[in-house]
Amino acid sequence: MVDNLPNDRRIMLVMIGFSFGALLEGISGFGTPIAITSSLLILLGFPTLEALTLTLIFNTAPVAFGALGVPITVLGAVTHLPTGALAKMVGRQLPLFAFFLPFYVIGIYAGFRNTMRVWPVLLVSGGTFALTQYVTSNYISYALTDVLSSPVSLILTIAFLRVWKPAPDEQFAVDIDRLADMRATISAVRAGCRGSWCRQWYRGRSRRSS
Repeated sequence: MVDNLPNDRRIMLVMIGFSFGALLEGISGFGTPIAITSSLLILLGFPTLEALTLTLIFNTAPVAFGALGVPITVLGAVTHLPTGALAKMVGRQLPLFAFFLPFYVIGIYAGFRNTMRVWPVLLVSGGTFALTQYVTSNYISYALTDVLSSPVSLILTIAFLRVWKPAPDEQFAVDIDRLADMRATISAVRAGCRGSWCRQWYRGRSRRSS
């Protein structure tokens, strides 16, 4: 997925931390999206604490319907209220926050001016997620809210980036050489190769393929 995106950490932060993180939250929850998405962001060059903080903020949008709607199910069991009605109430309030969340997080990360340079992507990502979240929670099934909202956001945002790309900005560019080295190291470890010579071979092969 990263190879098909513009070389811009702002875009990758939204796609990985928000859209992909929401999918992980909807499927598994319980901290899984934070662990995986923050690790991916760190691999792309984000500072550790920054990656953890931003992914935690992004997780506020899907967490109410996480793990196939477990929070709503538990809330219904505790309050003895119908889960369908609870899900609809949450599904009418949360999309508003989900819509503005990409703008808020990128504003924290990059500042107001740099956020406005990628606002079309944030509008598509947050808007498609929020709309699908509302429709799914109110008219389909609250258990599938995140599972449907996140792929819709991912697919439509990637499709949008096929026709519109932000202007290149070296300030937010990913270090391609560092990323290739990390991939080579991971490939070497997976292959059971622990010697430095073997990792150098994987690194050279990775650079030639890129």
